[in-house]
Amino acid sequence: MERAVQAIRQHPCQPASLARMAQDAGLSPFHFLRVFRSVTGIPPGEFLAAVRIQEAKRLLLTTRLRVTDVCFEVGYSSLGTFSARFGREVGVPPSRFQERVEDA
Repeated sequence: MERAVQAIRQHPCQPASLARMAQDAGLSPFHFLRVFRSVTGIPPGEFLAAVRIQEAKRLLLTTRLRVTDVCFEVGYSSLGTFSARFGREVGVPPSRFQERVEDA
């Protein structure tokens, strides 16, 4: 399980499939899903999304990348999906988050 978590944290922009993560952990996909959830408290997809949002926040805070570039940099293929998830998790859309950082 530690290898799967580490792989997600080190490469959040990589496409992740349940089958690949399970294979990396040496487990069947169903068993991997149950064990991952029991260890982390959330399913692997939610964990990956949270790591991607953290990386997006870091990029928006420390670079001058456009929101669209950050979206693709952290592994999202849809700006709409990225913006919606970012807004839900952070409380403001990524463009407003970036504006607040620039204003500060």
